Amino acid sequence: MKIMFVCRHNMFRSRLSEAYFNKINKNPEIIACSRGLVEGWTPLIKEQREEALKLGIDLYGNPKTMSIREIQDQDIIIVTADDFPMDALKHEVYGMEKKKVIQWRIKDDVDTGSGQNKDNIKNTIQKLMKEIEKLVKELEN
Repeated sequence: MKIMFVCRHNMFRSRLSEAYFNKINKNPEIIACSRGLVEGWTPLIKEQREEALKLGIDLYGNPKTMSIREIQDQDIIIVTADDFPMDALKHEVYGMEKKKVIQWRIKDDVDTGSGQNKDNIKNTIQKLMKEIEKLVKELEN
């Protein structure tokens, strides 16, 4: 089984989801990856990387953009973001009617002006972890 976690830029939510899923998943027949819809590179906010490192997850590296072939090759696509245009996955070339698409709608609560980044990032991480743990349990059954 192949699972793809997606968000808009593949910077934080989808990459953290991929890494945490792969960390806690014990079934070697389930493979997870992550991709973004928008090509380009925006640096992670320092606190995002620091909070992920506390979980033993290093988000170092460049984001990856999803391709038609990769989308077609997945069994499950999980949209981690609240700001992802779901219509982008409805193109007939993707064959989405044969795939399970789940949307978690998790907001990226980074606010560069408030000074609340650590609390907001921790909240985002906790929401992602809860959904991933629930997914792993569902897949075990």
